[in-house]
Amino acid sequence: MKWPIPSNSIDHAEREEYWARTHDEDDYESVWTMTEDPSVLNKVVDSIRANNSDPKRILIPGCGSRTNLEEALVEAFPEANIYATDFPKVVRVAESNFSNPRVHYLAANSTELHKEFEKDYFDAAVIINSIVSETDRENRDILRSCCLALNPGGILVGFFPDVFNSLDVSLIEEVENMSGKEWRRQALDLPRSTYHEQHQDLEQIFYTPLRLRLILREAGF
Repeated sequence: MKWPIPSNSIDHAEREEYWARTHDEDDYESVWTMTEDPSVLNKVVDSIRANNSDPKRILIPGCGSRTNLEEALVEAFPEANIYATDFPKVVRVAESNFSNPRVHYLAANSTELHKEFEKDYFDAAVIINSIVSETDRENRDILRSCCLALNPGGILVGFFPDVFNSLDVSLIEEVENMSGKEWRRQALDLPRSTYHEQHQDLEQIFYTPLRLRLILREAGF
């Protein structure tokens, strides 16, 4: 493993309880997600279709409770079964938001997807902002597990926030003389590729593009 990032990992049970509580709160529905953007959904669909016009099984690890992505995939690929995984309470909330015979919500450990399903099971895997755990080892294990779960011709479609996103925003705020925004720069730890998410009060790893590229290669992509 190259360029490992020291982790301040929270207990797994504590993390699960946090995300279960977060997704069960009424105001979480007001939290913006990338999948609300039709252009993002179109890019996902187009990328999968360019690789396989008729996928049979699509994986969404760390699906969360917002179901825009599942709905778009069901509509775009009439023959595909969608497997959306997350913590038990999170997938229950997701299923209550959108239910379809071809969408299967499963409580599964994202680092062991290749054990939950047969190897080479999926035609595509879609990861949107779920490789942000405060544990570097866990992020790498999730990507490795996804690679093993994909068939040899399968495709990974991912949207990964990088640590420079927030740096760019903070620089813009500085140039525009926006006051009260110093917290964004203070939340960044560039050497460790981490960002302290104030609302959640936890660290998340946002990789640099080069490090993410290397990690994907190590995972088998």
